[in-house]
Amino acid sequence: MSIDLPETIEAEIVSAHGDPLVGILVALDLRYAGRAYYATHLGLTDSTGRARIDREALTQAFAEDQRLFPMDFRIPLSECDANATLRIEGGPQFRQRRAAAIASSLIAPDAAAAWRAATNDKVHGIEATVRLDNADLDGVVRARLTLQRAAI
Repeated sequence: MSIDLPETIEAEIVSAHGDPLVGILVALDLRYAGRAYYATHLGLTDSTGRARIDREALTQAFAEDQRLFPMDFRIPLSECDANATLRIEGGPQFRQRRAAAIASSLIAPDAAAAWRAATNDKVHGIEATVRLDNADLDGVVRARLTLQRAAI
């Protein structure tokens, strides 16, 4: 099966009261044959609570990771499953993952900066499935995720 990646994948992250949450690091997990295959970040949410990645940025990041890890990423993104996961790690789990990510010698400087700036430790984690073949007329796959505050 082959999919056309949408022009943009966008997540809107809000509080239980509907207020936009700023500085939340949003991950995107792609699957192949139902199994985890490729993970990247949409980035940090902006002042409107939105994080997004466009097709070009996603394919460039994947191409760079393919170059670095050719045996891990042999299958093109176009062969990934239509179902993908938007993932937000939160609370203590996020703090542990942030420490490990920042300590990694494999992390890019901009990714390390995003991990440092992220405020995910203040919320509970959540995941949501999105269909990459279900873009709107502008070519955007959109999802709205509501997060609960975590005890710090």
